[in-house]
Order: sequence, then C-alpha cells, then structure tokens
Amino acid sequence: MTDSLNVATFNLHHPANPSDDVVRHWGREFGSRTQILFMQEAHDHRRGRLLAEASNLPSFEAHEDVAIASIYPLGDVVRHTVMPPRGKLASRGSYIIAARVILPAGPCWVVSTHWGIRDDDDRIVEAWNSAPYRVQAARKILEIIGPPENDAIVGGDLNAFSGHGPQQQPGATQEVTILRESLVDPFTALELPNEVHHSNARIDYVLSRSLYGPVFYNTDFFTDPSDHPFVLVEFSCPWTQIGHTNGAVAMTSAELPAGMHLFCATRDGRIWMRPPSLEDMNWREIGRLDGAVAMAAAPTPAGLKLFCATNGDRLLETDISPGNLNWQDVGIAKNVVAMAACGTPDGLRLFCASRENILWARESVAGHAEWQNVGHANNVVALAGYSVRDIRSALFCITSDRRFWMRDAVLRQVDWKNIGFGVEATAMAPAVSSGRPILFCATGRDRLWACDIGRHFDQMNI
Repeated sequence: MTDSLNVATFNLHHPANPSDDVVRHWGREFGSRTQILFMQEAHDHRRGRLLAEASNLPSFEAHEDVAIASIYPLGDVVRHTVMPPRGKLASRGSYIIAARVILPAGPCWVVSTHWGIRDDDDRIVEAWNSAPYRVQAARKILEIIGPPENDAIVGGDLNAFSGHGPQQQPGATQEVTILRESLVDPFTALELPNEVHHSNARIDYVLSRSLYGPVFYNTDFFTDPSDHPFVLVEFSCPWTQIGHTNGAVAMTSAELPAGMHLFCATRDGRIWMRPPSLEDMNWREIGRLDGAVAMAAAPTPAGLKLFCATNGDRLLETDISPGNLNWQDVGIAKNVVAMAACGTPDGLRLFCASRENILWARESVAGHAEWQNVGHANNVVALAGYSVRDIRSALFCITSDRRFWMRDAVLRQVDWKNIGFGVEATAMAPAVSSGRPILFCATGRDRLWACDIGRHFDQMNI
C-alpha cells in the first residue's frame, strides 16, 4: 500500500560552464532516478531544460538561477528573490521558486532555493554564520508553503550549516534551523553518519513535511565538473486514503469472535463498528454515547471492555455488545485528548494523553484504577498502541503539527522518536489487515486513512 518518490537537489556549478554533453550525462545517470529535481546555479535556463529533458522530467519552471523539473505538472508557480539592498554582486541574492504538484497521496508544494553567500555591501558570510537575508529567505519559504496541513518538499543549496553532517565549523545557523523546525531533515531522521554525505560541507539539503517519509539518502555520484554532490532522497508514503468515518472523534479496535473490528465515536454521539478492511465500506451503528473524546478497547478480568473518556472528564466502560452498550462510570479521565490500550513489560495498560501534555497510564481493569504519570505527550491529537508477538510494544501518536511519533510502551518517561508526518488526525486505532500492522486514522474532513507501520517494527530488530 506504499508508493515511492525520489527527490534530488543539484547545484550545476555555473562557473564550470558544463558542456551540453555533460549536462545530458547528468540527466541520464542521476536525474533519471528522480521524479522531482531541484536545480541551483542554473542561470542558463536552456541548460536547465536540457538537464530536465535528459532526466525524462517533462515539467520545468525556472527563476533566476533556480529551477524545478518534475514528472508531475507544476502549478501555482511562485517566484521570489531576497536581495540585500546594498551591493553589486548577484551572489548576495537568495532565489526561490515554488510550485504545487499533485502526488498520489495528494497536493504538495515543491520548492527549489539557492541562498546567497554575501550580505549588504557584498560582505561574505561564511556557512557557519547566520545571515539576515538568508533568515528572511527561510521565513519566506515557510510563508509560501503555508500552515502545517500543507505538504511540502524543499531542496537546494542553502550555503549554511545545520549542525549535522560534515562542516568546517561546529554549530547551526538560524536560517537552516528555521526550516528544520518545520520540516524533516532526512539526514538526521535516518541517523546517518557524516561519511554518507560526500562533501566536506553539508550545505545542500532536501527537507520535507509530507506523508512521504525518507527511507534512503544517497550522494555517491560522480558529478565533475560541479563542486556539489547530487543529493538524492527516496521517500515512501505508507499512508493511503481508504474511506469515510462519519465524523469520528475517537477510535479503537478489538478482536471479537467474528474477527478484528474498528470502533469509532462520532460527533453526533453515535458509536460505530466495521472490519479493518483497506477498502471503503459502511460502518454499522451499535449504540450511543454523548461527549466522547477518546476511546480504547482492552481485555480485563471481567471480559473485553470498551472504554471512553468524555468531555465531562469521566471514564466510562461497557461490554462490547453491539446494540446493547451499557455504559458504566469507572472514574476520572481529566482533560483527555487521546487514549489507547497497549501491552507493557508490566502488563496491559490504558494510556491517555491530556491537554496538560502528560502521558498517563492505568491498569486495564473493569472499575476504578489510579492513573500514573509515565511521561510527556506534547500536543497529541491521536494515540494508538501496538504490540508485536508480546515481545515489544510501542505507542504511536500524531501531534497538532502533523508530526508522527513513536516510543516504547513502558511505564516511565522515555523520549518520543519523530518518524515523519501524518494526516490531520482526530483519532487513531491499530489493527492487522492482510497480515500487515496498520494504523487506521480518522481526520477532521471525515476521511479514513491507513498507514502500514511494519517498517518501524522492522527497525526494532524484532
């Protein structure tokens, strides 16, 4: 259910004046591996188009010395220049070209940029120092791509250090940090050693905020006479839109005698169920509950229970008996925004995230039990737990900025690991479908998405 996307950035090194034959070679050997290619120092737009054609990328747009080539049509093109007012040299300018493409997973902004190496009065600014006009360029890019719900992939020669990867001086510049705080850096997300980036200065980047997560990073190409590496990132999208949710605000899953089923509570106070099929299908109404904000299903000593937290700060439970849900108040569930059931080394637990950004856990028992503070859960909007053969368990969450996270399901503070971006979630539930571990996710637009999380468990070496 995944699809791949190869994106690269490449500085053609205009002073080297590469011949047409060299440009065609770059296209055949490197560019042809991509679906989207960002170019810098492509002052000669004819040469940029030649590289695009040799790469079999039919869509091409350019601005000053930056360009984008793509197999997808480039629409809503934005061109922008940030130029220090005092000076004569063009190398003080920062250039941006952005366009919208429609990827299989949905619309996405793609941005190619080349930041200046000079400031006012043509003063050189080294890569380890921040430059006010590069900062302005970074902020302009974020303005163009818009709020977190918009997917975006940004690439280019930023002429500035991030604090990660090879660089002549330590430290991170403000301008790169601005982008990396809103976008995923594949180099660090994949936890790569410095030698993977074939340059003594990592100033060429591909960054993303997208349902497509990075899975491979490569700069091992011979790019002479350019003095920049060809930075290629392979992305994979584990997310697939599969159906509707009737306005779900809470979701969970449970194994019934009839098989695994998804359950959801909707805005109008109704409870629904359906099998975890990767196709659209009708939900079956099985009961009512007003004010549900989160739900989880878990076996207890008294049998399989469906738990719901309400906007009145109460935790309710019921036997899962479609058409005959009998809700019982079993205690406090204060300011809950998301809930999940998950195995831990200490046994099965209910977990919840609260508006105070705290992760709580309690025993999976019918009736009252105390909640225990087990860590942080900052800005969580959806939460799910998943266990693999009772060997290791993980919690997954999506936060309000669409970042997708996971952590070990243990009863103590541990860090969450960012594993990419997700959808605009309102609720999430785990299930197995076609033999694969899947997270089903409801959105505020009443759509149901599915995400294959098998790769993340593969990385646990289980």
